[in-house]
Amino acid sequence: MASPSAKSSGLLDLFEEYEIESLLGKPHCPREQEAPAASATTNDGERSVCLYMMMAIGAQCRGQPGDLPRAYRYFSQARKLSFEGFLTDPTLNTARGFVLMAFYMFGACRRNAAFMYLGVATKAASVLGLHMSDHFQSLPEQELLLRSRIDRSIRLFDVVCSSILGRPVSSVPDHRRRRRSSSGGTDSGGTHRSQSVQAGCQFSQTLNGIVDKLTSDGRLGVAAAESFLEEIRAWSGTLPAGLRSSLRHSSGGALDRRTAIGNIHVACAYYFGVIATTREFLVQRVMSQLHQDAAAAAAAAEQAADAAKAAELAGVCVDAAAYMADMCFEALDTGVIMGNMCILKAWLFAAGLILGFSLLDVAAPWPCDSNAAFRNTLRVLEFLGKLSPQAGQYHRVLTSFSQALETYRRRSAGARGWRAQPYVERLLSLGSGGGCGTATRRRRSFTGLAADTDDRPAGESGAGVLDGASSLEDNVGDCLGASSSLSHTFHLGGEDLILSLLWEKEDEMLAP
Repeated sequence: MASPSAKSSGLLDLFEEYEIESLLGKPHCPREQEAPAASATTNDGERSVCLYMMMAIGAQCRGQPGDLPRAYRYFSQARKLSFEGFLTDPTLNTARGFVLMAFYMFGACRRNAAFMYLGVATKAASVLGLHMSDHFQSLPEQELLLRSRIDRSIRLFDVVCSSILGRPVSSVPDHRRRRRSSSGGTDSGGTHRSQSVQAGCQFSQTLNGIVDKLTSDGRLGVAAAESFLEEIRAWSGTLPAGLRSSLRHSSGGALDRRTAIGNIHVACAYYFGVIATTREFLVQRVMSQLHQDAAAAAAAAEQAADAAKAAELAGVCVDAAAYMADMCFEALDTGVIMGNMCILKAWLFAAGLILGFSLLDVAAPWPCDSNAAFRNTLRVLEFLGKLSPQAGQYHRVLTSFSQALETYRRRSAGARGWRAQPYVERLLSLGSGGGCGTATRRRRSFTGLAADTDDRPAGESGAGVLDGASSLEDNVGDCLGASSSLSHTFHLGGEDLILSLLWEKEDEMLAP
């Protein structure tokens, strides 16, 4: 069970090791007092669903001949069992089984089906009262911990998946969650898996707030963006050292690989949050450079006072995307990344879009390694595309974009400099490689941050300088002299939050 455990590290924390051994029928079972209450988890059919799903996820990411049909057979059997009375009397295994089915379906590139299964898992969690841990103090401590782990896992996975696609979450909102007094903060004494999921769950509140604001308002104002970035920075400052440590070789064993993947998932969530919070500044800057008409000039003049901050925050967005791309390429280079990473591929695609978009601005102060970071996203997605059609689609989208960029940049090459940005740091590095100057890339100091420094989140519809254009897609295509393949690129993956925010029609992006 090493493969599914490693693949979901940092996203799901559903089983203790002894529970997995029990599912596999191993003789060394835990002590009686360690086992959760029998009424909650011992139904054989429900246990079989969890076992089949772990086997399906393991086969899905291994990538050997015959593994994908085998994975689907396991999934089909689990699905059949899950609907044979499984929903009439939900238990903890109901919630675990359906979130595992959602995880599998994301890996199988069936995102709508995955959301349906995830919705069942979140409702099962609500029925079981997992969000009200203070109401179940009489339960054994081990079962309370199990309920808390399942609740955090479902909440985190729900927010992560919903934020990627810009959809509303299904789980109970944070303001309605009632936890035991001992459940706050990141537990530095738990297992690494529990620490990573707990840290991610804490961050999910901020991430969900960013997406909600972007969805409801279409764009983030300066004050809201700055507030979100401060929340992100405060959260990253509380991470235990174990979540920022790296793995520099692939021979460390299953436990080291699981630890590294968990850290990568935590770091990617951080980078994605920063990208979402600053994306609008990058779009605003690039589009104002691409369109020098009177309306754009007037808008630029009106915002002259904030021009320096906007450029700074655009650089923060590029930084976050580049850090993510370099980290993932280092993970690939060290043999950490598995063949099918259902969430990582979407995060990396968002980073690739940001990096590619930043290269449109030849006058911007992006460093030479931004182009290298963009190539790194292509390399990792090409690898993931061997087992994931969705990752292959992402790779083709970015490849088409890259070809159009090369044509554009030949016509408008320029010297580039760099100055440090204050809002993002390299959270995790897995090696020494990864592009021009990555070892010394843009080191940050969080001391001396101006209190009035301004940010805006990626969810903001934020490119409000394109007055009079029919759509952002058409304008970028015109500026690039893009071929029909690039037009095809812009229409792919419309459900993805970052893609839709970059290429949505201008009348949806312009803010009053």
